[in-house]
Amino acid sequence: MAKRKRPRGPQRSRRRQPRREPYDRVLVVCEGTKTEPDYFREIVEAYRLSSANVVVASGRGSDPESVVATAVERYEDDPDYEGVYVVVDRDTHAGYAAAEDRVRNAPGGLRDVARLVPSTPCFEYWLLLHFEETARPYAKTGKRSPCANVIRDLEAHLPGYSKGGGGTFAATREYVEEAKARAARRLVEARRAGTENPTTHVHVLVERLQTLRDGPSGTEERG
Repeated sequence: MAKRKRPRGPQRSRRRQPRREPYDRVLVVCEGTKTEPDYFREIVEAYRLSSANVVVASGRGSDPESVVATAVERYEDDPDYEGVYVVVDRDTHAGYAAAEDRVRNAPGGLRDVARLVPSTPCFEYWLLLHFEETARPYAKTGKRSPCANVIRDLEAHLPGYSKGGGGTFAATREYVEEAKARAARRLVEARRAGTENPTTHVHVLVERLQTLRDGPSGTEERG
């Protein structure tokens, strides 16, 4: 007589939950739903950071003020973060000043850890700095938005680039230190000239993630 098979109990998920490591927790909230969050998730994976420590999320809404509101809500739900970074495009958003004010006047402990990470006109300017150093202002030309003109210049170095295409950090990683230096120089020049176009603060966030990587648990080579 064939043996009866015992009913199988509920199977345990084989996927391991991310483990919190002994370094700072950082929340990154992005204006975009694909390009920016995918880029920072690629960094988390490439630098072998724990996704329990570095949480990357998309904001609800596509304007800076809505993205800041998302960051505030997430922090209120889980205030155990040492850094909260809000990644936005300045572009032509009318609500950017309101977003700045909301970060500056954030409630409770969030005010001490929150930082706006703007790019003017858009995130792609940060990517462009991996390949060239340009201070040329970006404006609307015909039906092209300022950001579309940045992407046109970026495509000269990354043919076929498209928003949300993925693999962006891998394609630019070897030049990240050059991009950081160029972004920092550009901010100094822009302040002297009294303009934000073009500038980016993304290097500040990338530097923070590198600092986490290079801490007690850091194992990756620089870059």
